[in-house]
Amino acid sequence: MTGETIAHLAGLEVAYAAFRRLPARARPTRDGMTADQRFFQAWRTAYVSRSCAPCCSPMPTRPAGNAR
Repeated sequence: MTGETIAHLAGLEVAYAAFRRLPARARPTRDGMTADQRFFQAWRTAYVSRSCAPCCSPMPTRPAGNAR
């Protein structure tokens, strides 16, 4: 792990600990996802959007073209 990766992980841990301190009513299930799932999905989206590596690009949510 690089120092930058360790720093990102530490920031994620601090943010998640703060998130978990919210009352349960402030973390409802929405769109079929738990609050925890939405937290990590939001973090992944933000983290990946800053990455320039093509292997880390977000996966499409549905097939493109005639595969639909």
